[in-house]
Amino acid sequence: MKSEPETMCGYDLHGEYLVQYRTGEVVPYSIVAIPYGSIIETPDARERKNRYWQEREERTRKVRSNDPFTFIKKELSFKGVPPAMITRLIYLSTYMQYDGNKLMLSTRKAMTRKDLASVLGISPRNAVNFWSSLSPAFIAEDSTGALVLNEEIFKRGRRGRGDRTPCERIFQNGVRRLYEAANGKYHKQMGYLFELLPYINIEYNVLCWNPYEKDIHNIRPLSLADFCELIEYGHENIDKLKNIYSGIRFPVGDHQELFCKLVYDGIHSKKAKICINPRILYSGTRPKRSEVLELFFND
Repeated sequence: MKSEPETMCGYDLHGEYLVQYRTGEVVPYSIVAIPYGSIIETPDARERKNRYWQEREERTRKVRSNDPFTFIKKELSFKGVPPAMITRLIYLSTYMQYDGNKLMLSTRKAMTRKDLASVLGISPRNAVNFWSSLSPAFIAEDSTGALVLNEEIFKRGRRGRGDRTPCERIFQNGVRRLYEAANGKYHKQMGYLFELLPYINIEYNVLCWNPYEKDIHNIRPLSLADFCELIEYGHENIDKLKNIYSGIRFPVGDHQELFCKLVYDGIHSKKAKICINPRILYSGTRPKRSEVLELFFND
């Protein structure tokens, strides 16, 4: 049997016809003059390309359904908002409906203001404080009384083709497990990190001065001391803060993972570098996300 020649087009020339290797189909052909460097797409190549994009879309759909996320604007200022309220807002964003800005308790039931205390696990008084701290800039009510998030800040679903706004992905499963594991504790300390979204590196989730740098060797990390300066936290309590972050964990399968990892020499805690678990939020490519998990969080 004649072996298939090495060729990119998948056809063999027989007189006035081409024979398709895979099916044996005989097809006519024509000779054309084109400039060097031109690209010709055969029907086979077009079919392979279409199949590739269909499979990629299917993989994307599965990822979206298995690990749903909400976009949050990266260049965002929470100035004047108490850190604990930021954590609660991030948690609420996981209830955002797909391709809409309404908060949903279920597929058909929208969240209202009277639901805030029970959903957030806080007292009615703190629910009032939450509302006064964040409405209407971040959260509001629509004409039916349903709660909605600011669409300039939050988005769930496909973004427009021309939308180049830098965003972080907030992962529903991770954030909910983290929030529920905290059981009302450490909302303030978690909020400090969410407050610094603009400083999170887009590929490695390390807090740094150049968040859009993709070459890990050129990243300039924030130290824990820098972090305290940015959140206006007293250096005299830096070890207390370090110990709190070393204990904030949430369940992942059959094990626990840290919300953030502090990396230092074990002595000079002020020089510690800070990395946020990409199961909570992440804006880069998925392979890099896996690398971050393996490097810092999969003990």
